Amino acid sequence: MRDFFKKLFNPDIDELNYTQRYNEMSLILKEIGSAMASSITDLDETLKLMANALLTLLKAQNVVIILFDEDHNEWVPHTVVGLDFDSFMSIFKKYGEKLTSLFLVDHPVNLCEFSERDNLPKDLFKIINRDNTLISPLKLDNLLVGSIIVSRKTPMEFCHHDEELLEMLSYYAAITIENAIIHKREKQKTLKLQALREIDRILNSSLNLQEVLDTIVQKATELLRASTGAVLLINNEKQELEIMSSIGLSKEFMHNTKLKIGEGLTGWVAKTGMPLLVDDVSKDKRYFKAIESVKSELAVPLKLDNKLIGVVNVDSDKPNTFTKDDMELLADFAENAAIAIKNARLFGEHDHKDSE
Repeated sequence: MRDFFKKLFNPDIDELNYTQRYNEMSLILKEIGSAMASSITDLDETLKLMANALLTLLKAQNVVIILFDEDHNEWVPHTVVGLDFDSFMSIFKKYGEKLTSLFLVDHPVNLCEFSERDNLPKDLFKIINRDNTLISPLKLDNLLVGSIIVSRKTPMEFCHHDEELLEMLSYYAAITIENAIIHKREKQKTLKLQALREIDRILNSSLNLQEVLDTIVQKATELLRASTGAVLLINNEKQELEIMSSIGLSKEFMHNTKLKIGEGLTGWVAKTGMPLLVDDVSKDKRYFKAIESVKSELAVPLKLDNKLIGVVNVDSDKPNTFTKDDMELLADFAENAAIAIKNARLFGEHDHKDSE
């Protein structure tokens, strides 16, 4: 290990300074290794520790760790150290797309050698040094999941050894992220199964159709943390979707509104039998405005024996609320909901025959 670190230093460095620097780096790396073990439960703290380690090891003044949000297909600043967070975020939001090329690197590079440097916004260089900034990719199995940006305000330039050290720490950071992602997914699967079992129990506790439909909407909005939602069933004779229960719609609107198969987002789901996730309904021409505050929507089909009987949809008053995982979760929920609807309908038919 000492031989590896010796390569990171100037060969002419005296033995006393080298030993001091080696001890400093060893201590920090041990702290990082210890933190990595707990990163599955506290990714934020671990990445912040790594950012602070980079400040010390590279004698830098600011570090930014940016991660790629696969669910929303966008880059998101995750950890910002040494910079005013609000100032960085305002620049990031303003020039998000223009800054993308800054993160798409295959290996550590210095911004002064960056081919796209002249195309970057000047506002960015008010907070990071145009001529003294390193950018390193965060990769998992050769897939880019983020980037680390390290900058110095001092005239001391980054050297090749600094790039090697940054590359090593980027590797550690990538492993930490991978561990956290795996842990998060496993935890979500467990919570998902627990939620679906509980919902299944509640749905099948009643055989009254309207009670079942009301429960479907209530539990769907709770499960997806949505602001509004509805369940619509197909009237096969009229080939229309009828709103049977909702949260956020008036009874008058529900009674008077009928959607043709193919009309609106829910009508599209009914026509295709496919789930649909819309991050911003204002940008989708298919959207049928029912609630003014709705910004994003998720809708999935209700199917019985591969025959479509309706649609469940949930909405949010914020854009980019729902994810692909949410879509899978609502689809699984819809399978149980469809069975509960079938049971309630059969009971209703049987009860009606008994009363004749």
